[in-house]
Amino acid sequence: MAWVLPVLLEENLDHIAAHKYSPGHYTALDYVLSHLWQGIAEALPKWLAPNAITFIGFAPLVLVYILSWFICPFCDEAPPRWLALSYVGALYFYQTMDAVDGKQARRTGSSTPLGHLVDHGCDCLTGMSQHAALVMILMPADMHWVFQCMRSIQTPIFLAAWHDRHAGFFPTSLGPIGVTELQYMLMSPILLTAVVGPEVWQRWMTATVELPWASENVRILIVKAWLLQSLAMALFCIVRAMGTVCASRGFAGVSALKDLLPVLLLNVLLGLWHPGLVAAAGRMISLFTGLSIFWMNVQMIVFTMAGTEFPWLQWSLLLYASAVIASWALPLEFSRPVLCCFTAAFGLWLLWWLLSVVEQIKAKLGIYAFCITEKYHARNGTKKHS
Repeated sequence: MAWVLPVLLEENLDHIAAHKYSPGHYTALDYVLSHLWQGIAEALPKWLAPNAITFIGFAPLVLVYILSWFICPFCDEAPPRWLALSYVGALYFYQTMDAVDGKQARRTGSSTPLGHLVDHGCDCLTGMSQHAALVMILMPADMHWVFQCMRSIQTPIFLAAWHDRHAGFFPTSLGPIGVTELQYMLMSPILLTAVVGPEVWQRWMTATVELPWASENVRILIVKAWLLQSLAMALFCIVRAMGTVCASRGFAGVSALKDLLPVLLLNVLLGLWHPGLVAAAGRMISLFTGLSIFWMNVQMIVFTMAGTEFPWLQWSLLLYASAVIASWALPLEFSRPVLCCFTAAFGLWLLWWLLSVVEQIKAKLGIYAFCITEKYHARNGTKKHS
């Protein structure tokens, strides 16, 4: 097609066609829920592609993410009951569909590298929605902590793709705690918010306490304690992943650390925005940052499957840094539209790049994205179930 960017060469597509995904280990909770997930998969039609299941689960999260922008634009008030319940329902639905899609793929013999890209690409975008849900219930949150929360959620997602590239499997757990447990830990306080109501939750989150070592009353420490705990877990994940890669690959593992540089620089730049723009457009900054991390993440996944180098010198960092500089160089009435234009332009470019990659992979494998075809099974020697 004329509109498709030539992102991948033919030899890259050959690598992708031969790529085999190695998932992480189930946790105890995963094994408990596995029977439910398998039952749902068995009830689905066998022509329904796993990618379609992923997107069906992802769509409600997009809707509640957009609604949270309008209902809680500045993260300074508790969400209404209906929005909190909607977030819980959307998170649970996505978590379930995200588990079912893999079982559907194995059930129908339709696992493809495209499914790996769609699955973990949506996981990365889900991190943005999870971040929005979290800061919505930790209100009123200083934007420093809001951005720190984004670092602690999104950086480990990139790290998992980096670990897959250099250690050979995609980690989904840290000991007994995995992605499923973390999602339930996130859903629990959101559900509590819906049960007690916004007025009660607002009082809890804005209550202050006197501390002997503090010069003034501070808000209940549970908010910052949770964020510090999430940061500590993120740092532990990073150190553990680095140790695993370096131990297994020696000098090659050490050289692989350069691939972490783009996300490290992005996390630094995230703390350099002008305070005035942060206060006026904190959510837009979060969206721009989330899209930037997502861009790096999908590149890591695609180029790992393609057997080619990950471009650790990212042009998107120049775009991001330019927006940061504009926040200081321009008055607020100009810097905010500049940020919106940069975010929209980058989002459109990212969509074009992604669609081009998907089209190239589909053409190479002879598949569709959202239904299972006879052509795929014929080319790969698998039997299509009736």
